[in-house]
Amino acid sequence: MSSRSCPRTSTAWQTCYSSLPDTRTTRSAPRMWCGAPRPVEANVDASRAHRGNINPENCPKAPACRRGKGQQAVSLEVKRLHLGATPGGADAWPVHGFVVTYPGGAALVDTGVGGPPDVIRDWEVVNITAADALAGLGLVPGDIDLVINTHLHFDHCGQNAVFKHAAFYVQRAELDRCRRESPTIYDWFDFQNASFELLDGDAGIRPGLSVIATPGHTSGHQSVLVAGEDGAPDLLIGDAAYTPRQYWPEPGQLPPGQAADEDAWHASVTRLRALRPGRVHFCHHTDVVHG
Repeated sequence: MSSRSCPRTSTAWQTCYSSLPDTRTTRSAPRMWCGAPRPVEANVDASRAHRGNINPENCPKAPACRRGKGQQAVSLEVKRLHLGATPGGADAWPVHGFVVTYPGGAALVDTGVGGPPDVIRDWEVVNITAADALAGLGLVPGDIDLVINTHLHFDHCGQNAVFKHAAFYVQRAELDRCRRESPTIYDWFDFQNASFELLDGDAGIRPGLSVIATPGHTSGHQSVLVAGEDGAPDLLIGDAAYTPRQYWPEPGQLPPGQAADEDAWHASVTRLRALRPGRVHFCHHTDVVHG
């Protein structure tokens, strides 16, 4: 984590958020039909924004860095989507996505279960379509401006094709990992004209909405930070921790599949806890951990 902090912030999260680079880049399409390139947004130096050389409204850094005297910080809303569950009664694991609403639009974090039948059949997931889940919030797929995939496992990117109009924000390392390790799943979500915004580490996506690289579960996993009204962010943790128990892990007690790289995983979870999020939301558990 950078030690550089915004002059108007003091919490661990705000310090981290103020140091997030806008590292969005455009995917080099391996096939001619993968879509037209999107313009690359230039990186913005937060210190220059503070000195007035850049319009603070265009600064992708901490909400407080954009806030003038008498103005309120950016505050977004998080709504959970129930997108399915594994079988098993009391031992069933839910599959959650999250809608993040902001002025003028909405983002979806993870799209739920999908994939070739022969790949996902053994999981016996009770699936809910993303369209049906969104309808429960009074939304339709067209209301979603962008999709953030925390990682590219079938229960997190399986319904990406429902949002063909949207750009998919994913770590470059994760796309490379999936192409290498899971080509069948890769071909499933890499549909014609799919548009990817590839990220290299921590990045601001919209004012008050950012991603933080949390490798461990997969090599390119990312979690999502959302600005909250109380100044403490909501953390959409993805699979960086399956449940609250893994958020505060006991030595040697990781469930199967939690960490492909255990050292990287421990470092990522430690980093997330250091941000002191106000609320931690899990993809596979209904509890919300309050800071």
